Amino acid sequence: MKPIKINIMKTSNKTFRTKVFNWAHELVRSTGKSFAECLSKAWALYRLRKRMATEGVKTSFALSARAYGARKNRYAKL
Repeated sequence: MKPIKINIMKTSNKTFRTKVFNWAHELVRSTGKSFAECLSKAWALYRLRKRMATEGVKTSFALSARAYGARKNRYAKL
């Protein structure tokens, strides 16, 4: 008879805290800094994402004339 495998840690409903801690863990692995520092940054990212979702995002950028010309030429061939 095979033993039944039960994964207690697996949940289909992930809370925002789970996301924040996962981001912090990714930061620890990629930067090598302490978990406390990375957790602080992850919370800042969460607050930023939440604010961006509610307020909307306005971005703008300026292309130099050279970059604009190269982009225009590249898409003119299509």
